Amino acid sequence: MTWRQWLGTHNLVGYGEYKNKVQKTYFYREDINSINPWTFVSATNPTSLKNGNQPVREFLRFYVGDNVGQNIEYAPGPVKYGSYTYNYGDAITGVFQNDPISLGLVPLNFNGTRVIQKTEGAVLQSHLWRDRLVSTFGKREDRHYTKLNNAFAVTNRGFDFNHDIQNQFRTDPWQIREGSAIQKGAVLKLFRGWDIIERPASVGTGLTRFFAQTLRGLNVHYNRSDSFLPAAPAQNVFFEYLPDPKGEGKDYGFSLNLFDGKLFLKVNKYETMTLNSRGGPSNSIAAAALALDYYGIAGGVEYSLQVKTEQWLRAANPGITDAQLKVQQAALMGIAPIEREEFRAIPRAETDDILSRGKEYELHFNPVNYWTLTANFTDQQTINSRMGPNVAAYVQQRLPYWTTIIDPTPTATGSRLWFDQMYTVNETQRAQYDRAVAGALQTARALEGLARPQIRRYRGNLATTFRLSGISDHRILRNIALTGAARYESKASIGFLGTPDAGGVYRNYDVTRSIYDRGQINADAGVAYRTRLWRNKVGSTFQLNVRNINESGRLQPINALVTGQIYQYRIIAPRQFIVTATFDL
Repeated sequence: MTWRQWLGTHNLVGYGEYKNKVQKTYFYREDINSINPWTFVSATNPTSLKNGNQPVREFLRFYVGDNVGQNIEYAPGPVKYGSYTYNYGDAITGVFQNDPISLGLVPLNFNGTRVIQKTEGAVLQSHLWRDRLVSTFGKREDRHYTKLNNAFAVTNRGFDFNHDIQNQFRTDPWQIREGSAIQKGAVLKLFRGWDIIERPASVGTGLTRFFAQTLRGLNVHYNRSDSFLPAAPAQNVFFEYLPDPKGEGKDYGFSLNLFDGKLFLKVNKYETMTLNSRGGPSNSIAAAALALDYYGIAGGVEYSLQVKTEQWLRAANPGITDAQLKVQQAALMGIAPIEREEFRAIPRAETDDILSRGKEYELHFNPVNYWTLTANFTDQQTINSRMGPNVAAYVQQRLPYWTTIIDPTPTATGSRLWFDQMYTVNETQRAQYDRAVAGALQTARALEGLARPQIRRYRGNLATTFRLSGISDHRILRNIALTGAARYESKASIGFLGTPDAGGVYRNYDVTRSIYDRGQINADAGVAYRTRLWRNKVGSTFQLNVRNINESGRLQPINALVTGQIYQYRIIAPRQFIVTATFDL
């Protein structure tokens, strides 16, 4: 071996990238967009009742059937914008008004960002030891600079966006996020290129050839990465900016190429740790907790503490100024109120650390040139390795206020706690807290360090193609190919059972008592016919596929109550017949 062969060959590639991206998103809602006097606070106050707490809202209802059988008989019709007559009045006195209105789109929300991305990096790939060792090393540096547009603003009494304000960027300093990503990997073909192995692998017989081909076709691989994952700006429950997610991963395994390339097998084991992930359980719990304080809405009705305290204070003092309102709200709520547009301008989230690990098996088998078979199987687990502390701290701070603030308006039930009022048709604030905050928090803590049972652990796929040309020379049969496939996924948890307290109320989940949706097996089949049309000028393929042959249609459970009752389903369509025709032009 010469010194050049020992040194090998090396390829170095460098790259750089610059992006300047401005993105603006406008949100609308279908509403009355004509300027009618009764849509404003008063004749002298230009504030539209459609803004703020939206006491004037339209709920569109569609007729989808008659009252016989209580079933849906046809799809909802389209919403047509234009002029209508709006009827309103007193059903007791029989006095009604008929006002001309216009139905269309009105502003609902806005957000915008400007992101400058600067990236540079390099990749070095080396082929050493007569290509028996192939190594890869790469590094990338990312810097992101983010500016937010001004918050949602309206003009023309709330019927138009105020673009003069919204198109300007905030005066805050640039938000700078930077990090690096490093990728290292190697593939070792230890027994490739040795005459003592190559000769029996090519011309040997029996077990000698088999073992020689096994050694020659053996590859061992190892990869390690440390990545930076820039994400959109977001704040935690204390309105502090979140760090960007980071990933640390490794995978290793081997592959075998046997029987002159007719059989290929690959085995891989991986482990990935995502730090500061926004996809963990803390994210949804934080949203539910914040909804109790800021602008929570259910069934079209707002129930949050900020909205309710504003209603109480304005009712008690109609002449209160906005500045006075904020001071009194802060004293009553225990936290400073925040404008609706400001709250919506920046997403709220929380972070957890998530560990993913598993094994992957891949098989390709091509025993003859007219039959191919591929299969793969995965064993995967996702573990919440660390739950963020902010949600629990926020709940601990807020619970004394949530459970003691009094609603001064008279109630039919006699309870005057805001926490126990039924403002929506769904549940009280206490019930929401027990379900979406306390219960979810208790479950997340109990599952910390354990694999998520909601993730289906085992999955498998099998696909095969058989061309009849391998067994028949018939002019029609030889152009036919048969296909088949099968898919498998193991069971998954859709909820947890609980134990009721002395009052019969379920307050906690028992994570050791999962409610499972069963494992699934589905199969496909197909037939394809290949021919040439128009005097052999155009190649054509006509194909019939049947997807999910064993599926006749059903409702698949996806969520269960603590009592074990299923309350959410997914519609699973029955088997599908798909006919396609392709032409080579």
